[in-house]
Amino acid sequence: RNLGESKIQGAMRESLEGADPKLLDQFVSYFPEVKEGEECILRWTPGGTLESVMAGKAKPPIANRAFAERLFGLYLGPTPIQADIKADVVARAKDVLK
Repeated sequence: RNLGESKIQGAMRESLEGADPKLLDQFVSYFPEVKEGEECILRWTPGGTLESVMAGKAKPPIANRAFAERLFGLYLGPTPIQADIKADVVARAKDVLK
């Protein structure tokens, strides 16, 4: 779906409140306006580095395990930000984890 830059960035700031402010500012700056059909890909690599590709553009990695845990907890934790996203991620895990 189409989402404006300020809406996405605001939601991320609200959801990640309490995270390291410098890392949060860096991560939030990665989000452009998202148009239908574009992807935002988040990868947690071994060691806890967060890799991001936004609308086809790779962003600088964030090498901070605590930040990666907090971010992925939004989607995969016990109380996800959106239950349907967690269900979709879990359903596609076998394809992603090859």
